[in-house]
Amino acid sequence: MFPFPQHDSPKIFIMQSCNGLLLCCTKHNPFTFNEDYYIFNPTTQQFITLPKPGGDVIGMSLAFDPRKSPHYKVICLRISELEPENQIEIYSSETKKWRVSGPSFPKRYDISFRHGLVYWNGAIYVSCNKRFNLEQEQFEEFPMPNCFDGQEWDKENHRIVYFGESYGHLHLIQVRSQKLTSYNIYEMKNDGTEWFLKYEVNVEDVVLAYPRIIRRYLEQTDFHYCAMVVVNVVRGEKEEDTFLVLHIPEMAILRYNLADKSFHMLCDFDSGQNKGILEEFDELAVCLHFHSSSTYQYIESTYYW
Repeated sequence: MFPFPQHDSPKIFIMQSCNGLLLCCTKHNPFTFNEDYYIFNPTTQQFITLPKPGGDVIGMSLAFDPRKSPHYKVICLRISELEPENQIEIYSSETKKWRVSGPSFPKRYDISFRHGLVYWNGAIYVSCNKRFNLEQEQFEEFPMPNCFDGQEWDKENHRIVYFGESYGHLHLIQVRSQKLTSYNIYEMKNDGTEWFLKYEVNVEDVVLAYPRIIRRYLEQTDFHYCAMVVVNVVRGEKEEDTFLVLHIPEMAILRYNLADKSFHMLCDFDSGQNKGILEEFDELAVCLHFHSSSTYQYIESTYYW
């Protein structure tokens, strides 16, 4: 349970996990910008309510790296007074104040600050080729990874199925429609200049073990043909300890080891006991369809306010 104040029973959403802290949001009215934002430490159960920025909020993102600073920052994308433009504001836990960052700029469909944001190496990554540099306080673009099959990148034949950070490493996973069980895992260079191919893995053995994954009513080249989702890439202290977390909707959460290609179940949703629960609570069954942008890392943190 979250310890936040319950005003009119709003829904609580986790927006982002960043090195032990969670950025959370409660929405009071789906038709307004009336939202409250919180920074929550699930280890200590402490939280603070962020003060309101200077305009209607489109989205926020959290930047926290305890190895570099004991303070965190929150980056807010809001509607500018010069509507229809947008504006960036930055909140610092050190000053406990918002400040405007840079001039306003035209609205962009590819920058929303709502879901799937990743903080890594001093920047907020809003997509696989765009980031907000916190030191320079400006947006930057960088190349998409080269397609592993030698083809030109296009959304029809290639898709990013995972984008996230693990223990100081930034990853994305790319698949192509002709081979949905082949995952090519890319890593960003430490200087943030380009992606390189780190791992290649074929998860056909998981499909053989769980044949219900296949949606036979779809074409084999449809990206939804294989109902399996990459929830996380977890880097270990050693290369052989790195693994994928895979979700099979309504069935299981698996750990897939990249070194020896073995896998085992972490959580079983398909047991008789869970089946009874799912039949009684349809909403829970819907919740068991996870994807990478709705799962969040839990990291113990001693951060205190």
